[in-house]
Amino acid sequence: MELEARYDRAEFATVVFQNISKVYPTDVNIKCKYRITADIVPTAWDWVALYKVGWMNPTEDYVYYELAPRPKDYEIGKESEACILFPSHRMPGDDGKFYQFCYVSSTGQICGASPPFQFQNPSDYVEVVDPDSNMLVIQSRIVYLQENLKLLLAQKMLVKEHDRLANHLKETKQELSALQTENDELKNKLKQDKNHILTLNKEASDMILIQEEQRARIKFVLKEKKILETRVKMLNRELTTLQSTLMKYQSQKDDLEGQKKSLEEEVTMYKKQSASSESAAKLYDKQVQELQVMIAEKDDAVKHLQEKIGKLTLDMQLVRDSYQTEDFHYMNGEDQVQMLEEKLKKTENKLLPVQFWKRLLSCFDAHS
Repeated sequence: MELEARYDRAEFATVVFQNISKVYPTDVNIKCKYRITADIVPTAWDWVALYKVGWMNPTEDYVYYELAPRPKDYEIGKESEACILFPSHRMPGDDGKFYQFCYVSSTGQICGASPPFQFQNPSDYVEVVDPDSNMLVIQSRIVYLQENLKLLLAQKMLVKEHDRLANHLKETKQELSALQTENDELKNKLKQDKNHILTLNKEASDMILIQEEQRARIKFVLKEKKILETRVKMLNRELTTLQSTLMKYQSQKDDLEGQKKSLEEEVTMYKKQSASSESAAKLYDKQVQELQVMIAEKDDAVKHLQEKIGKLTLDMQLVRDSYQTEDFHYMNGEDQVQMLEEKLKKTENKLLPVQFWKRLLSCFDAHS
């Protein structure tokens, strides 16, 4: 209980002892460092004494004391540090007891107490440098070796961790390089896609222009179609007229056939009546021959005219069918116009022989 009381008292002291080891060797001078807080004003008669833990009277129960010198840089109201050297030959031996330093004012008041510590033979302890204060401190050899072992193990773990982190760093760099390569490839692909989009946009614009041109061509072809349909109607009317003329010529042919038959009958009759009528018979024979020639020519003309009219009718039907079956919205306008013009030209060429035979038959009518 006394040990705990002394230890708690140090926590609330106005003088704080620093870097106190748990064990001090018996053959080493002890540097006692302490810090004077702003709550105390030191005097030349203050001292620092070594006490055995459990002491009762600060002015009588000390083992050894040294006057506490006033710090050179001391200023009232500010903290300052000081150090006192306790010689080893005045320190107690290895007795297994606990001791502590106390700062006592000139009035005998305890202003600060250090944590308890022991004195032991130096063979069991070593001097080490405190990494925090860069000061030599006394430490148990076993503890020192254990701490060194821990440090070595920690160092080994750090080396292992360092190797792991180095490998991880290497893998990360490789992944980063791969990602960078992939990023570059994506950038190139993005650039290509942008160029492709620009090309598609240009093609779309060109297609819009072509579509507008096609619409204009379709509009033009539809207009030409209407004109051609009008001309076809005119050709149909002319064809009807030619067919009527053909029927007229057919009727004339039949009349000529009748006249021929009548003349042949008259010739036969006259031949029977008298040989004196030979001259008249020759005349009738000549007339009959001329009629036969005219009839043959009429037959050829009618036959040829029928063939022409049949072909013309078939061509006209093909033109009508092409209007019904061809999709003008998807055909090239120029091809449609060219096709219709060629068909019209062929139709007109086919009408020329018909007109010729029409004039020829008119001549036959004039002779008859």
